[in-house]
Amino acid sequence: MRNLKGFLALFATGIIFGSFSIYIRLLSSHVTAYQQIFLRNLVALVLILAIIFVLKKQFSFRGHSKLILLGFTFLFPIGVILFVLSVLQTQIITAVFGVYLGSVISSLIVGIVFFKEKLTALKLLVLTLVLTGLVIYVWPISVNSLLSKGLLLAVGTGLADTGSNSLRKYLGEKIDKFVLVSLHAMGGMILSLVLIVASGQFGVVNMPIESWLVVLIFGLSLIAVYYFTLVGFSNFDLHLGTVVLSSELFFGPLFAVIFFREYPTTFQIIGASLIMLAIVALNTNLFSRRA
Repeated sequence: MRNLKGFLALFATGIIFGSFSIYIRLLSSHVTAYQQIFLRNLVALVLILAIIFVLKKQFSFRGHSKLILLGFTFLFPIGVILFVLSVLQTQIITAVFGVYLGSVISSLIVGIVFFKEKLTALKLLVLTLVLTGLVIYVWPISVNSLLSKGLLLAVGTGLADTGSNSLRKYLGEKIDKFVLVSLHAMGGMILSLVLIVASGQFGVVNMPIESWLVVLIFGLSLIAVYYFTLVGFSNFDLHLGTVVLSSELFFGPLFAVIFFREYPTTFQIIGASLIMLAIVALNTNLFSRRA
């Protein structure tokens, strides 16, 4: 049952991640990337603090390393910033490839070394399907893009994601999840504010009411992502959970078709299908202790 709970939480996260491109596109004409990150985390923080107040949750970090808590607070937003910088340096498709290349491989290593997760035949099959799917997804691959600074930044995003997910797995059962969500939102807000000031983008945001509604939905979605990943990795294998999150590569293009009439290439369809096949293969062995 824990495996199923973790799987469903992470699969839901993949769907929500896929929807983020909708909000980003709708807000891009009114605010910069850093301002978007700040606003969505600000909304998420206000809402989650209200939930904590209503549910009378306690902020208690006694007995936990400050370094681990700092890493938990800032690793995820650091990954978001690295991804933004990556997109500025290379094509989005190359950046996405780098993120999952970094996270899928590093999560396998971290899971085995730190969480004593076993390297099984299922993992090898899933890893093969996902990596093959990733390569096909971004085909044809440019040599220049593979040697670019943008790809390295994207791989760094994947490593930051693995670090963040590892700490979610470690802290998810030790500290109240709503409190942990507030730390994520706070970290994202602080880092994005620093970057806004450093880049000279600080100023009054002037948006129509409809865009503020999008920001509200974006903030709620972010709370869901933070919470579901905590639930997911607390109840699921680190590496296989990362594979489940890669379902974003299927749902992102799907939402692009529905909302923007932007159709994926044949390679993207084949690559995303292989990734979904890996998730189906994972699902067939969901209740096995070897998973």
